[in-house]
Amino acid sequence: MAGASAKIAAGEYQTAFAAARDVLRDNRFSLERVDAGAGVITTQRSTTMREAVDVIQRRARFVVVSFSPGASENDGLGESREMSGRDVRDINSPLAMSVRVVIERIEVPGWQIPPSGVRLATRTSDPEKVAAELEPLYTVAVGEDTELAASLAGQIRRRLGQ
Repeated sequence: MAGASAKIAAGEYQTAFAAARDVLRDNRFSLERVDAGAGVITTQRSTTMREAVDVIQRRARFVVVSFSPGASENDGLGESREMSGRDVRDINSPLAMSVRVVIERIEVPGWQIPPSGVRLATRTSDPEKVAAELEPLYTVAVGEDTELAASLAGQIRRRLGQ
């Protein structure tokens, strides 16, 4: 996901974090977790119609923006390096920002729609799925929206003047 990342200069973290938060709001995502210490912003699942197929296939998207120490010459690990509880705000070196947009399909088990008409639809219930909290619905990750992630990352970079 090269288009969904950016390098944040040392000392620019607070500005970049605020820019990421504002870009998500401007794109009508509702923020769920805003944790500057951990370097993570997540959004609630959005069922707004980004594409007509999303409504038909009952798909939703959520965004994860994360900041982590950039790759150093010594470890070569970059974003995969474990933070081990460190506060990102205390790091005085360049950071890597990544933007992921996860697409989930909303599954509604037990809903049977006959070809003769929606009015004749029935619902069944599986006690095992109820016990596993998979009814009345659950979500399954089916992919990532790399184009939207690249667009959001680009908007954040523009706000930072990159």
